[in-house]
Amino acid sequence: MIIDTHYKVIKKLGEGLWASVYIVKDLRTNNQYALKIYQNLDPISLYEGFSAEKMHHITKIQHENLVRVVDFGNFEGSVYQLSDYYEGRTLNELKFNKGNIDLLYDLLVQICYGLNALHNQNIVHQDLKPGNIVYNITDGKPLVKIMD
Repeated sequence: MIIDTHYKVIKKLGEGLWASVYIVKDLRTNNQYALKIYQNLDPISLYEGFSAEKMHHITKIQHENLVRVVDFGNFEGSVYQLSDYYEGRTLNELKFNKGNIDLLYDLLVQICYGLNALHNQNIVHQDLKPGNIVYNITDGKPLVKIMD
């Protein structure tokens, strides 16, 4: 399936109440992204609460602890959001024990940094949950990314 003439669907990642999420490849650049199609939300209602100006503003926010939103668009009467694809483990998968308390601390601090970056832009996440927090550990150091 091709979305908006240039995003080729590679794999469906999941589906929720309001939207479906795919890994897509931009046919113009060969870059991979996560594309979320809000197929169960009325676009008119969505645009009333989330204007084009707000969408554009979100695409300008860059922080190491936030998954970057690249663009918004329309496909077959539904709004979509294109974001960088960041593969990792969600906070749902973290099994807490006394041996990883330092890791938990590092993750929580980075979550706070990401939320602070949003709050500085007068944005409230509104769907913060362990499944929307992804992290990787490289060279013994964790890196958190808040999604959605």
